[in-house]
Formats: sequence, structure tokens, C-alpha cells
Amino acid sequence: MSDYLKSEIQIIENDIAITQIHTTDISLDSYPSLKELLLEAKIAGDIEIIQQFANQLEAYAKKDNIDSFRNISNKLSAAVDSFDIGECEVLLNMFKS
Repeated sequence: MSDYLKSEIQIIENDIAITQIHTTDISLDSYPSLKELLLEAKIAGDIEIIQQFANQLEAYAKKDNIDSFRNISNKLSAAVDSFDIGECEVLLNMFKS
């Protein structure tokens, strides 16, 4: 396929802040609608649902001034834009179910 399509190989380095966030296991217990959307995104693996979750996460980040939500939302949106399902899974799994 790469013979027919222009492509670039990009090396993406892990962000240490994301690794630190992962160790805290962020809870969504105070955000039941987010928790429900997260579960749907994990089960379906649908890129559109994952983007909806990222958008809702960003909205709560702005509303409640939660930096970890903002950071993950930005990373998740970037992963969706690049169709990096593996990274999406890693980011979605940072939250307690």
C-alpha cells in the first residue's frame, strides 16, 4: 500500500507526564456521563465515540479546571487524528472503569 500512497514515518516519543498520570488511575466516579461514554468507547473501539469522549473530557477540563483531563483529551484527539488505535487504548485505560 505504501507503494501507492505518499507517507511519512514519524517517531512518537512517550510523554512522561502521561506516564505519571497513568500511575494515578484517574477516577470518573464524579462524572457518570463521562464514565458511560468511556465504557462505550472501550467496548466499541469506534474512533468517533473515542473522539466524543475526548471532546467531553475537554469540556469537563475547562469547566472544572482539571489539567489531567485536558492533557489526556489533547493526546486522545491527536491519536484519533492519526488513527492510532493502540495509543487510544492506552489513553482510555488510564481511567478507572
